[in-house]
Amino acid sequence: MSKTGPRQILALFAIATGLLLAAHGHVNDQNTAVVIPPPAFEVDHKRSDPTRPSRPHNANYGASIIDIHAHLYPPNAPIASIETIDSAEMEALLTLIEGAGVEYIVFMPTPNDGLRLHQELGVEKRLMIRDLDRHRVGLMCGSNYITVWMDEAYHNDYSEEDLGGILERLAEDLRSKRWHGAGELALSLR
Repeated sequence: MSKTGPRQILALFAIATGLLLAAHGHVNDQNTAVVIPPPAFEVDHKRSDPTRPSRPHNANYGASIIDIHAHLYPPNAPIASIETIDSAEMEALLTLIEGAGVEYIVFMPTPNDGLRLHQELGVEKRLMIRDLDRHRVGLMCGSNYITVWMDEAYHNDYSEEDLGGILERLAEDLRSKRWHGAGELALSLR
């Protein structure tokens, strides 16, 4: 399984930020259009063949299952700290994942996690499940703060200092090696 590296993630964030700024009519200090960098990976525009063979209905899938898009929501109840999150619940979830034949799973916040009251505890909850099984669980970071910032920037403008702070936080997260990359990002919450 290949991992998306920090370079690709930063390129995607730059593209998303560029699209956001271009859509909102922002220009840089030289009063020129925002230049969107090319992606740091090859884009394949071929469509898959809809008549390709597939497994028969109700037949077991014989290969490894890797779920690269799963969410683990922040706590809903008003709790004081991560210590109050039930680790037995996280262990039961790992047992369920294993029982379903999932070899590897990547958890990420939803784009609107940053609007939730306990979103930072949601980050800790995802770190907890990853720490329970580092061989089966990976994590994505950032959408809980990046998407909220992009939404605010679109609707209320932004400062270069704010953008620098977001990019530095993302860089710190990626340098920490706790995360595979950033996700799930969205351009607007409203």
